Amino acid sequence: MTLPLQGKYVVCINIDETPVCRQMAPRKGFVISLKRKHDRNCFARVPLRDRRGQTTVLATIVDRPELQNKMPQFVLTNDKIMSKLEKDKLAHLPHPIRWVVGSTGWVSAETFKQLLTEIRRSILAECPHAEIVLFMDCSPVHTARETLIHCSRLGLHVCLIPGGMTFLCQPLDSHVFATFKQYLADAQERERDSTPGGVMPPGRWVDVLADAISNVLVGRNWSHTFMQNGLSSSWTQLRHRIGELAKPHLPLPLRLLESEEMNVLLGKKRTEMTDLAYRASQRMMARPVPRLRLGPAFRLPRAPPARAAPGVASGSSGAASPRPPLPPPAWPHPDAVDAPRLTRSGSMY
Repeated sequence: MTLPLQGKYVVCINIDETPVCRQMAPRKGFVISLKRKHDRNCFARVPLRDRRGQTTVLATIVDRPELQNKMPQFVLTNDKIMSKLEKDKLAHLPHPIRWVVGSTGWVSAETFKQLLTEIRRSILAECPHAEIVLFMDCSPVHTARETLIHCSRLGLHVCLIPGGMTFLCQPLDSHVFATFKQYLADAQERERDSTPGGVMPPGRWVDVLADAISNVLVGRNWSHTFMQNGLSSSWTQLRHRIGELAKPHLPLPLRLLESEEMNVLLGKKRTEMTDLAYRASQRMMARPVPRLRLGPAFRLPRAPPARAAPGVASGSSGAASPRPPLPPPAWPHPDAVDAPRLTRSGSMY
């Protein structure tokens, strides 16, 4: 079963969240070479509060290079433990990075619905007639009933990446997050190295995080990751590892998954997930012409209640006498009628 997206402007997006520390602990096991001067501060220290303080980044990438710098990137923090300086910095993050106010640092179903609405609004502001295909993993927040119903209302075509296969098929996990966290760790080390005591100033982690998001998620083109992971219409740039696994099964049929297949995809049994995941896509499919069901032209009258034969009392144990002959019909024989016979609708028999 295929989707009628041929000839339309299709935008494929991948959304996923990743936790990051305010400051990553300094790396251990470095060997300082004596041949050249090392520029890292050997006395760099990270406070325990920053090592354990978790911040969630909800990243978004698209297969259209001209839209990547328009995609909102969300930062979720626990507002209860944020200082006033940190809140002021988070409230003035550069566009399109946005701070989600009022969260606990984790993505909930209600928060995820609001973020999906913002992402859709950003895409339609640039491409009003775009058809959006949403790739995401099978996290309980992503596959919640209210989330999938909200995706249907927004007209998003949902494509779920199987559990345990995100490292291979999801672009954010296979290409982006490793680069993002490497850049973030290096930026934090440079920031600590620039201070005399090796301690990053309070609230500086917000600026470092915003710089990493701007350079890695906003300012780079990640469209090639969709083609390499087989999430585009062309398989010319498919990664060799995926090609070896998928080659015996190509071409892959496009159809709705059955209930048992959906349970394998999600990793656990859930009810009515197939209809929820494909609801928006099914509305675009050609609807079959309904069959006309013609009712009966007339109904026979109900049979009269059974009566005992004459001469036999009701409930007697004696043998019943033979039934009398049936009376003649109330209407005349068709040969004796000259007028044409008509149906209830007025047509002739």
